[in-house]
Amino acid sequence: MQELKINPTFRDLIPPLSPYELEALEAEIRHWARAYAPIITWNGTIVDGHHRYEICKKYNLPFETISVEEKYGVKFEDENDAELWIINNQFSRRNLTDFIRGELVLAREPRLKIQAQKNSAKDNGYIPESSESEWQNFATRSPKSQKERDESRVDAKLGKKAGISREQVRKIKKLKEEGVCTDKEIKQLREGEVKINKKFMEKRRDKRVEDLKATEFPEGKY
Repeated sequence: MQELKINPTFRDLIPPLSPYELEALEAEIRHWARAYAPIITWNGTIVDGHHRYEICKKYNLPFETISVEEKYGVKFEDENDAELWIINNQFSRRNLTDFIRGELVLAREPRLKIQAQKNSAKDNGYIPESSESEWQNFATRSPKSQKERDESRVDAKLGKKAGISREQVRKIKKLKEEGVCTDKEIKQLREGEVKINKKFMEKRRDKRVEDLKATEFPEGKY
């Protein structure tokens, strides 16, 4: 059996199939005794078809391969180009939750900025420099800085590609910041068990309570 290369970064960009989806895919491949669609590669590395490849290896079933250039006429200059293509390819999946779509948007953002830097000599468009998250405090709403307005425009562009709103992208970005949600909460959001807006409001309320508890009031009557 032909051995293909697996780039862990490429593989981990792809949202996993649900147990039901994986079971259905495995049943279909076993029924036909081969992968129903070619596995897409770039320089011998899988960019589309990781699940099909693993199932075929598991049951020693044949599969075909085709390069991304042959299949789609796409040429990658480097891994960043490949990663962007992989992310974009996921948006056609119908069963992704909004939270997962938002995660794909956030994964796409820094790679778009790298691409913009590479193309800066021939592209007059502006995409702001990459930076740490500086979203507004949960408890307060202050006028947006120029940097925040620039980031909002980028979020709007990315959200449109994924089929979710700029506001949803902003909330997902905040919920994914370190210390905001537990691993269990993130899992529930990814699986669609908890609504993004509900969790965001819950965390904003908790933040307000924490801020109030931390406030030192002067002694006296109020």
